[in-house]
Amino acid sequence: MDLPPPEAPERCAACGAALRPGAVFCGACGHRAGEPPPPPRPAARPAWPDIRSALVFYFVLLGVQVATMIMAAVGVEEFTLMWVGDALLAAAVLVGALAIRRDLGGLYGRAGFGPLGYAAIVALSYPVFVLVAMFVHTLSTAFHIHEHTSVLERGLAWSVLFVCVSPPIVEELAFRGVIFGLLRRHLAGWEALLLSAFAFAILHLSVPTLVTHLPLGLYFGWLRARGGSLWPGMLAHALHNGWVVAQDAVGVMPPFGW
Repeated sequence: MDLPPPEAPERCAACGAALRPGAVFCGACGHRAGEPPPPPRPAARPAWPDIRSALVFYFVLLGVQVATMIMAAVGVEEFTLMWVGDALLAAAVLVGALAIRRDLGGLYGRAGFGPLGYAAIVALSYPVFVLVAMFVHTLSTAFHIHEHTSVLERGLAWSVLFVCVSPPIVEELAFRGVIFGLLRRHLAGWEALLLSAFAFAILHLSVPTLVTHLPLGLYFGWLRARGGSLWPGMLAHALHNGWVVAQDAVGVMPPFGW
């Protein structure tokens, strides 16, 4: 007498592996027997479009800085130069922010830290400023570099606007928002942090700031990554620049004999 053919083994709905009789879970992938297959995973987003967008955006920012330097070299009045430079930079950043428009709600919609975190940012602002100022002074003295000009030539109100308000808003969106956000989609967090900090330092096109603004960029970027918000970095940036204005206005550095 012919024996009936053996029944085909039941297969996992997720990976297709044969299930042992009576098995509750698939031994290959852990999917529960009898449940429908999981929804398909979305295809991985290609990296090059985002990286290309970050590079194009950064070169536009560099172009604005170079154009501002050229205008200064041909004798454009400094106050006009500051207005034009800030306006061009802000326009470029607003256009670049379209690349991360879906993330902007989260970056501005959450505080990032609680009261203690913000208190720590305030408390650290003066020591950070002193360390940066000491380094710049040492470097300038050793290599006879003199790039500092007073930020108070047009008065305190304009200085606060151009130094303490505009840069934290525009630069934090540019570097910790657009560039960090695009790179973070495809790179590890520390890689995106380091690259965005280097970009931040280089954009200032100054010898001392090539070194001082790298750790500042890492600090501001860490605040953004840790808090998931641009507000902590904006505050730290504004406070640091505020100490620069205060130093020019009344002198706030410790008495180191400078």
